[in-house]
Amino acid sequence: MTRTVARNAHRKIAAIRAEYTEARRYDSATSEMVPCEAAAAWEALATPSARLIADDTAEVYTVRVHSNSWFELRKPVPQDVADAAAKAAAEAERLAALRLSVFGDTSHDAARVFDSVADNCDETTADTGRVFTNTERWRLAGEYAETALPEDLTPAELVAAHAAVGALSAADLDDYDHRRATAADLLARFEARLADTAPAAAAPGAPAAEEETDWDEEEPVPAEVLAARPGELVVVPDTVHPSQYNVWMGREHVGVVFDETHARLSRPPLAAWSGKLPKNLFLATLDEAADAIAEANLPAGPLGLAAPKHWLQAMSFRSLPVRRRARVLARAAEICGTGRAHARAFQAAMQEDWTEYLASQPVPDESEFGHCIALGGGEIHTYDRSLDHGLVHPMCRTMDQNNRLTRYRTTQAAAPTCRHCISYRDHRAERRAEQAGRVQPEITA
Repeated sequence: MTRTVARNAHRKIAAIRAEYTEARRYDSATSEMVPCEAAAAWEALATPSARLIADDTAEVYTVRVHSNSWFELRKPVPQDVADAAAKAAAEAERLAALRLSVFGDTSHDAARVFDSVADNCDETTADTGRVFTNTERWRLAGEYAETALPEDLTPAELVAAHAAVGALSAADLDDYDHRRATAADLLARFEARLADTAPAAAAPGAPAAEEETDWDEEEPVPAEVLAARPGELVVVPDTVHPSQYNVWMGREHVGVVFDETHARLSRPPLAAWSGKLPKNLFLATLDEAADAIAEANLPAGPLGLAAPKHWLQAMSFRSLPVRRRARVLARAAEICGTGRAHARAFQAAMQEDWTEYLASQPVPDESEFGHCIALGGGEIHTYDRSLDHGLVHPMCRTMDQNNRLTRYRTTQAAAPTCRHCISYRDHRAERRAEQAGRVQPEITA
């Protein structure tokens, strides 16, 4: 946001005129800002239409005459800052010249290797804040010098190659430029530094210490993740940060949940992060946060589909919780890979999911079920007492019965006579016997 300095603020304008003595003007012919005298900017300010504008930081004042004519006023750069900038520019030019003296063409294989080393160091520093010391750069340069440089380089060329990645200090290069040290001397210094920074040899009989590396080893995949099936959601506490939970989808790491309960925030304490979420989500429980991450990272189903095409299958699929939907998609993709059509693959995967879900749920006791009969008479059916909200509906109710608005009443009958309700009762008994680990009891009508 900018602000205009009033013309009658004479003291402020005088202070600006005394302090901001460097000026540039816009050259419409070249569309660039070119240096000029500060007096020209103050003369232009005398124009009735001109304005003196300050930016937010008050580092630059602009004298705006019209849309195609303006001046910029700045404070002069301190001499020490200017000297440092000039020195850095000269150092960069010298290293570039040394590099060209060794490699010549930038397409040289060794040149690309050394460019990659320097770029990786800079990118790592920018991304993680890790600053590479001279010792680390020396070690990196030594490793690459042994593996990537041509064998026929002279000592002078080796010095230039090491300088190209910053493996030699400014003092070394200064000695080399002023002929106080030869190329062989600089290489000897380089080898001595590597020897000084090498790990000490272990004493005879002592246990071998772990080798120190420049990069952290990749964390091992948790056992829960290795045992997970494709599409299964696994939440594992982080071994380094106790307040974080890693979320895996199969063997793919899809997100992190941050527990900020200790901060006593006004919002929900758990923050769900994932690369596919547009922003962090704040939720109350760990299950909700993991489900939100899973929703954004559902695996692709057969033919890349996110849901079955058939409307009835799609309706049943979308009614499932997100964790079951993820497993169905992954399983359907596996089945479709064996040559089956995608609709059949979805049908088989959803049937497997339903069978597994039933096996994991406790079977209700028969006392939770009652019996009912249609108002007009007929067969005796079974109904779930927990779903009795004034209207009784049998468990085998069909679409035709819904269309005809068939109504039912409770009855004190001892057993159902509907073949579907009898089949449901038999299946419950079988499941109850499997879960109890005993033989299915004989059912009598």
